[in-house]
Amino acid sequence: MNDRAGGKRRSNRQSNRSDPAAFLDSIGNPIVGVCLDTVNSFAALEPPDLVVITLAPYTLNLHIKDFEVVRFEHELGFSILGRPAGEGRLEVEWVIDYLKEKGRNPNAILEIWTPFTKTLEKTIQLEEEWAQN
Repeated sequence: MNDRAGGKRRSNRQSNRSDPAAFLDSIGNPIVGVCLDTVNSFAALEPPDLVVITLAPYTLNLHIKDFEVVRFEHELGFSILGRPAGEGRLEVEWVIDYLKEKGRNPNAILEIWTPFTKTLEKTIQLEEEWAQN
């Protein structure tokens, strides 16, 4: 995806964690970095802890999404579902502490990855409940 300045924006959504790290190493400029999303890396079959460890030196922004991995009822496969922050499998405190330990103090956005329920109204209600926690 191109940005207005003609450059490329990279995401850890579909690439291996080493791809953005190598790209940023080739640039070698500390003001160029990543927006680290704690769940997007699942699309590349990579767990959040390895992605955080690899991309910490380049992290300028942080998108925190908590999640759980749930087996389908028929036991053939899994689904990754959003959870309220602190109620899923993401070690939110560890992520923040690790980034600080590596000298990073990114701005952070708490994303509520609310699963769709039976209606839009019920989904919005669930999102509001999660946001209150």
